[in-house]
Amino acid sequence: FEEIVSLNPNDNQGVRELMAELYLEEDDLDAVVRLCRKFPGDGMCGLLYGLPLALFKKGQRARATKKLNEAIECSPRVADELLKKRHRRPKGSIPGYITLGGWDEAYEHWLDFGKYWGSEALDWLREVREELPRSRKEG
Repeated sequence: FEEIVSLNPNDNQGVRELMAELYLEEDDLDAVVRLCRKFPGDGMCGLLYGLPLALFKKGQRARATKKLNEAIECSPRVADELLKKRHRRPKGSIPGYITLGGWDEAYEHWLDFGKYWGSEALDWLREVREELPRSRKEG
């Protein structure tokens, strides 16, 4: 994947999302941070939520919280989905298609990345989410 991104630096294939997932699987938090620096302002949920998660796990809570606030503002449904007790594929979702900002995107993110959010990280997400003004929570 790293070679693919080096050959296609704009990554119009979305390989960076897979890279973020693999780095989290390997607990290579520094690699997650480096990847996110290559794609600043990226809207893909794997990077959008992966960066604050990696920073949180590295103990950089202030920076992590700032990035998490940005992620929630950009894609609040992902935070909602991560915090749910039960997860169900949204009605009307079509396999192979994702609605940016939609419940199907949030669900797919949870499927791929939810396992990396342990109870401590979810408690932190809940705390940050609750501190946001209602208007920012709803995007």
